[in-house]
Amino acid sequence: MDPSNKRLPKSSEEKFRTFKYQPANIKHLQLFGLTVCSVIFLGTCIYAGSAAVGAVYELAMWQYLYGDEIFLLCHAAVLSVIMVLSIYATIYLLQDKLVAMPEGIKLPFHLQLFSPRKSIIPWSEILSWDIDGQAKQATLVIKTKKKNFRLRLSDFSTIDECQRFMIQLRAQCPALRDNFQPLLQLNSSLRSEPQSEGSRSYTELWMEGLQSKVSSSSSTPLVAGDRLHNNRIQVLDVLSSAGLLATYLCLYDHTRLVILREYRQLTNSTAAEKALEMLHREGELLLKLNHPGLAKVLDIFDEQNRSYLVMEYKEGQTLKEIVTVGGPASLELALDWIIELARIVQYLHHSDPIIIHRDITPENIVVNKDNQISLIDFGTANRFSSGSTGTVVGKTSYMAPEQFKGKFSEQTDLYSLACVAYFLVTGREPIALIPCALKAILPQIPENLDKLISKTTSQNPSTRTTSIDAFLDELKLIRSTIALQGMSKNVGC
Repeated sequence: MDPSNKRLPKSSEEKFRTFKYQPANIKHLQLFGLTVCSVIFLGTCIYAGSAAVGAVYELAMWQYLYGDEIFLLCHAAVLSVIMVLSIYATIYLLQDKLVAMPEGIKLPFHLQLFSPRKSIIPWSEILSWDIDGQAKQATLVIKTKKKNFRLRLSDFSTIDECQRFMIQLRAQCPALRDNFQPLLQLNSSLRSEPQSEGSRSYTELWMEGLQSKVSSSSSTPLVAGDRLHNNRIQVLDVLSSAGLLATYLCLYDHTRLVILREYRQLTNSTAAEKALEMLHREGELLLKLNHPGLAKVLDIFDEQNRSYLVMEYKEGQTLKEIVTVGGPASLELALDWIIELARIVQYLHHSDPIIIHRDITPENIVVNKDNQISLIDFGTANRFSSGSTGTVVGKTSYMAPEQFKGKFSEQTDLYSLACVAYFLVTGREPIALIPCALKAILPQIPENLDKLISKTTSQNPSTRTTSIDAFLDELKLIRSTIALQGMSKNVGC
């Protein structure tokens, strides 16, 4: 899964465009510069003023200016130029902002002194980042193609300002999007030193209070940096937002990456209350699930007229990404993945009550670096009761016909599983509402596998494979047969 391949929304980019950063030695230099400018300004005013008065007097008396008086005027002019330059230099030293621009990071003047002709670091030149040191001595190291830049974390105006800068940096820079470790290090080290209420500015407290009043009636999605659940959750990235649903990448308890599903309620109708009650009921059920192949649901809560589901973040690539980039999987690997996935679905279907996922697609299946499968996104999971109906959910290519009518059963998940198998072996998206025929694309595919996939994607649920146990048994038999025959080559087209 690569949740960071999306840029932050425009509103978020504007909100975190500038970041206050000012080292202590620069503050002293600024104070010195202001003092020098003040002294030069007063001296220049007195000196130039007396010279100008004398010159005006001589001219008023219709007398020629002598050499001493011309020298005084030139001297005053030079001092005036020096004064202007001093003010200009001090203004430059007063720059205390790191700016995240579309093309890269714009450095303040005092950092440009050590990198001549390089006021902007392009995003493409940033290779990696890391945090060196602990607590107040910690330094953010940004490694580029030409040199490394070190930003002392304590030189940011606040810890929150530092974190916002790092969130923006990760979101904008392609090379950093899969490396969350510095963010986790920041939270585990600096957050151990609580920020007292008195150290926060009145403006920060006022804005925080204002945000809580405005957000409660807003239907807009959250943005990076927003906090929820008594500050236990902080939004890092917006993964998707459509209608009343949104998905975010977040930090949980300042140390753990999670996926946050948001359900917005715009009305106070009876239907909305019923939907909220159902969400909580299903959430409580999902909290009890415990399987290594499932993204564990960690928490469920309501806040500001919205409901949230907190889920474990599973690191890796989705099957969609793997097949899109590398093409169809080998037949053996595809079967291994489907068997592993079927075991996960078997766990759900054997739960009490039965859990129907309803959205098994390549985008919701993650493979980690150890080649292990995980099923994610329980935003549409539901417990099963005979004859129940619900909303239409899922991706059309992987949806069983009954889902379009708001109905679901165990065979609904089996249908989606067979469609995923078709996608893995052929590299093609299945056609909605049409049984998957592997042999039509790959004539060399084993006959029993073709029949299993075709039967399981039947448009009539009663003619499909009866249960996940039967489906899994047939898959294992096909896999063992292929292993005996040595059919390990890629049969994809």
